[in-house]
Amino acid sequence: MSGLFLGLTVIEASKSSGSLIAENFALEQGRKVFAVSDFPLDLCCSGSNYLIKNGAKFIESADDVIESVRFSLPPR
Repeated sequence: MSGLFLGLTVIEASKSSGSLIAENFALEQGRKVFAVSDFPLDLCCSGSNYLIKNGAKFIESADDVIESVRFSLPPR
């Protein structure tokens, strides 16, 4: 799945989540990785918070993603 898109957005993931496996594939394929942060003590969000600490772009809205991939799109 990660190879089909310009980037991968992780909304909620634990550290043992399949989303983190997809994130590794996305990085290997040169894709952008985005993550939404949540409560730091919630184990269901520990993976998302880990990604942000390790370089994933923190997003608060769709505009953050659009701005990041805008220059990755081929010109029309």
